[in-house]
Amino acid sequence: MLPSAFRSTVSGVRNIVFASRDPWAGSTNLLGTTPYLSLKTMAITGPLEPIFEEFAAGLHMFHMLSSRHRPQFTEHCRGTLASAASLAENWLHDGVIEQALDDGLDVEEFFNEVYIRV
Repeated sequence: MLPSAFRSTVSGVRNIVFASRDPWAGSTNLLGTTPYLSLKTMAITGPLEPIFEEFAAGLHMFHMLSSRHRPQFTEHCRGTLASAASLAENWLHDGVIEQALDDGLDVEEFFNEVYIRV
């Protein structure tokens, strides 16, 4: 991202709340690393709930594993989010998510069906 685009992106942001860490591309650790970012008065909160972090990260890893876009993604994240990596691999192996999608579940039903497996 160009520096000017980054400044525009964060210029009005005062509070960041996130569900899951992202060891691959997350950047909340950059706050305070440059003179410009040191001046920002942002509050960063997260992850909020461990079970939701596992679920959200597991879905992201499942997508990466099943689409084969970035096979190294899960291995890179395993050190930080080991249980989510295992969850994603289990979902892929067991076909849980594919079955929920094949059943035509709406978003709430999908969440409840897949969430109970966490």
